[in-house]
Amino acid sequence: MNCLRLCCLSVLLSGRLNDGSGQTSAKRNAQDVYTELISLHAEQPCATDNDCRSLAIGNKACGGPSGYLPLSVMSPYMQIAIELASEHRSLEQQANLDNHYISDCSYVSAPYSQCMAGSCVSDPLRWGGIISIPAEPGAIPAIIISKP
Repeated sequence: MNCLRLCCLSVLLSGRLNDGSGQTSAKRNAQDVYTELISLHAEQPCATDNDCRSLAIGNKACGGPSGYLPLSVMSPYMQIAIELASEHRSLEQQANLDNHYISDCSYVSAPYSQCMAGSCVSDPLRWGGIISIPAEPGAIPAIIISKP
């Protein structure tokens, strides 16, 4: 099953890097990246609540994430998910600027992620503490919610 997911992921990522014309695709949108991120989201294995985090996604026009997804530190796709979330955030931020979007400026609280039946899920009634993953200079860092 993991091999099948890895093969599908490889196909998704190759489409991400090459548009079929032999040139790198420069025109990606936030929805494409979000679709890739959700495809990775299916496998979030865990043994305890300590294996689960919340990954910030999107970018509201006023700033801050537009939502969160549960993320497992045990997932073989954790680093790829973090990179896709960062790319998604950057693309949404640019779209907000380019299109002069506005938002309600409400703060989206990070849910507490927990392990249920061997899979990480979000519990929006509990909160976690924020840590930031270092990024390349000039890049927007991924935000992950850690346990308090």
